[in-house]
Amino acid sequence: MQSTSVAVGGKGTNPKTVLYIGGLEESISEGILHSAFIPFGDIKDVSIPLDNTTGKHRGFGFVEFESKEDANAATDNMHCAELYGRVLRVNYAQPMKIKGGDKGWSHQAVWADADDWCSFSTSYTHWVSMRSAVWEGFCASTFCAK
Repeated sequence: MQSTSVAVGGKGTNPKTVLYIGGLEESISEGILHSAFIPFGDIKDVSIPLDNTTGKHRGFGFVEFESKEDANAATDNMHCAELYGRVLRVNYAQPMKIKGGDKGWSHQAVWADADDWCSFSTSYTHWVSMRSAVWEGFCASTFCAK
């Protein structure tokens, strides 16, 4: 089986050490997930995000390894493996994105695009005024001219 390593940044301090684990059965806890992945190397952190409304996990979690070699071994061995009757999807975690952000990185401050917004706002205002002038000219020449 060929390695599934990617060159995209991840969630943790070293981008290739954090794995996304999908397809988790609802009774799986962080301890069980830790036990399933510890044979591949030293684990720095395990987290399973909870749904705010139900209080149950959402069927996925994250495992962060100390080294990228250990994360690579876990990906190669656990992707499409079965745990508690469910087939796991194991991939390198991608950074969280801000909804609607141009750059989309969660570690970027909300006001980081302020200069871009100002230039967009100015060009948008210019476009609206140009559109109004063109529309008025069209109406004057089409409907009012006799």
